[in-house]
Amino acid sequence: MINFNIKISSHNLQIISKIIPTLLKKLNKNVEKTLIPLNFSAIIQFKTQISGFRIKNKIKNTIDMSDDFRINNFGVQEITNFKLKQSVFNSKDVLYFDLMEKKNEL
Repeated sequence: MINFNIKISSHNLQIISKIIPTLLKKLNKNVEKTLIPLNFSAIIQFKTQISGFRIKNKIKNTIDMSDDFRINNFGVQEITNFKLKQSVFNSKDVLYFDLMEKKNEL
């Protein structure tokens, strides 16, 4: 188990907690509008998700390394900014767009 303690000012936490549900609902509606004509709604139900981080390559090395630290506490981390990104898949690759950014004002 990895324990993370994250410091966010109470003001920013209030802002984030109010914005995220609205943005996720909008994202879900946009995805459903796109997928329903393609008959995806009958196959699988889309669920919104938030990725805290993404590992792009060498996943095996990362898993092995994380196993070595599974009982360690990594201490306190400070969030300096918060970004909500949109992923758009096309036939060649994935495009990422920033939907929102909020800087920590400590």
